[in-house]
Amino acid sequence: MITSNSFCNILSSPKFISALIKYDQMCSVSFMADFASLFSILKFIIFLSFPYFLSIYCLLFFLVGLGYPTLTSLFNGLGETRITLKISLITLLLILTLSPLLIMAYGVSGSLAALICAHATSTCYGMYIAKRNFKIEFDTKSLIKIYLIGAGSTVPSLLLLQVSTLPRLVNVLVGGMLYLAIYVTLAPTTKIVNNSELETVTEIVQKIKPLTPIIKPLIEYQKKILNRQESPTKSS
Repeated sequence: MITSNSFCNILSSPKFISALIKYDQMCSVSFMADFASLFSILKFIIFLSFPYFLSIYCLLFFLVGLGYPTLTSLFNGLGETRITLKISLITLLLILTLSPLLIMAYGVSGSLAALICAHATSTCYGMYIAKRNFKIEFDTKSLIKIYLIGAGSTVPSLLLLQVSTLPRLVNVLVGGMLYLAIYVTLAPTTKIVNNSELETVTEIVQKIKPLTPIIKPLIEYQKKILNRQESPTKSS
């Protein structure tokens, strides 16, 4: 459970953090620039508000480190579907309760806030049950490292977005590649991944042929960093 939760967080952090820092750039390349008709005006309004709402929604994925996508799969695998049902009911009831109140106060942002609060509460309940009933522990130090590395990797991309005069699509692509390169470098440097875990990922990726040419070089790069760190230790 600890390993799968960490893997899920390692893989998801780059996606939602990069979406948070480049949400306006990403959204701008998804909309056409024709605002002549009424439909186009409506599309323009959506264009102006969508980046903001996307950035709020991405906050939901900070719960990944707490087991947001994995706890229900764990309980279902153990045959504890009643726990999964309780988690779903907690989420539903809180959304139904909080949404009208927060929407009246904050509009659409309130609806997203209700969604995040509901999932945060149900995820915390799932963590409590996992610890109490199944003695499952969460690797808090690794999770904090993952979040810090994810946040730190955004700095060069943010600086690029501030000074770049390139087209928005190019900014998104270059910023994303820069973020990925830094994140993939820092992950083994800070030892949030190890060789055995990378071997496991390699075995999984080899079964998905289209991903192999993309993921395998990144894994090999991380292995080299880990091996270089281990070499001075062995020689000493």
